[in-house]
Amino acid sequence: MRRAFWALPLVLLIAAACGGEPARPAVLPVPGLAAFTIGVDLWLRDDGEERRIVESEAGRQVLSPAISPDGEQVAFVLFQLTNTDEISVGSDIAIHDGSGVRIVLQHERQAEYFWSPRWTPDGRSLVYTREAPGMEIAVEQLDLSSGETRVLRSRARDGDLSPDGGRLVFIDDPYGGSPRLMVRELRSGVEYPLDPDGSWEIQVFRMPKWTPDGEWILFAGAVQAATVSSVAALSANGPEDIWRVAAGGGRPELIGAITEDQPDFAISDDGRHVLARGSFGVYILSLSAPAAAFAVAPGEFHGWHDWRGVLTDEQWDQLIEQAGAGGQ
Repeated sequence: MRRAFWALPLVLLIAAACGGEPARPAVLPVPGLAAFTIGVDLWLRDDGEERRIVESEAGRQVLSPAISPDGEQVAFVLFQLTNTDEISVGSDIAIHDGSGVRIVLQHERQAEYFWSPRWTPDGRSLVYTREAPGMEIAVEQLDLSSGETRVLRSRARDGDLSPDGGRLVFIDDPYGGSPRLMVRELRSGVEYPLDPDGSWEIQVFRMPKWTPDGEWILFAGAVQAATVSSVAALSANGPEDIWRVAAGGGRPELIGAITEDQPDFAISDDGRHVLARGSFGVYILSLSAPAAAFAVAPGEFHGWHDWRGVLTDEQWDQLIEQAGAGGQ
């Protein structure tokens, strides 16, 4: 069992909430709480007010924000793009809690990466992907109180826990040439593929996520040859759409035909809508009207976001009307 590295608060990474820089225009026009990247920095939008909460240093980029279940913290990836005298290429996982930033997992050698942080339903742990030279890529869990880590599944990536905390969805054998979406019952260790007969045409999978009721799993996927390295995965996974499949497995259903390169997405708190983001647009998807995706804002090159909120029927209709009028 590996003990996580804890660093002192990274004061230099924090952008003052009341700094002189004017707020950027809204990039996620939805109610509620949203964390999102603009360029290499991390921003927070709460009840319509936007502020930059993490200003990345030279040679670093913020990726994959994940809002905690209580909405008080944001976990994210700090990706070191170049080697320096003090830091090697790799990535860390950090948490912003409103008063500062702390690194909770730090890479300790060249090309060690921590990816895709996801909060456990109780908010006490993070599930994430770890890969490094000489080791099998694995989904691990970090206990934030003790700093202890454990492997949930080796030869896997992009893990996410079900709302009851009992099941793990992940991508099995991601670099082996035939990746599959799998579910593991954590207590028994029993696993099953979501494509039981192996007949899906989708060959690239990213970011499986449970719906709040635990009945569905959404993911970004593409009908093309799978990538074979983490470097390629950063730049050559598109074009992808948003799909869903029943938690027990079956045929995948297209939710949003957005055809984006590495889109990110978040599911509303009530499980009715999906907010997806790619290079060319920010899209609202309805789980009750599959494939009816429409853009509501400009996109961001390899942008990332998370969202805690809901859309009423009236707000949904307003966004459709706004998109039809061509306004943002």
